[in-house]
Amino acid sequence: MADDVLLRLLELGFDEGVTVKKLHAAPINGDPIAVSVGNTTVALRRALAAAILVA
Repeated sequence: MADDVLLRLLELGFDEGVTVKKLHAAPINGDPIAVSVGNTTVALRRALAAAILVA
């Protein structure tokens, strides 16, 4: 993943230890998806979401 994308994800709140929940996906092909990151709701393309490790 490119450094600018990683930086943007950090700015949006994606960081180690933060709670991430999938809220819903677009009805046709499921792209984009909405996720809750801490207290923020973020829309992500499925390809980008798939690159994020959630444990």
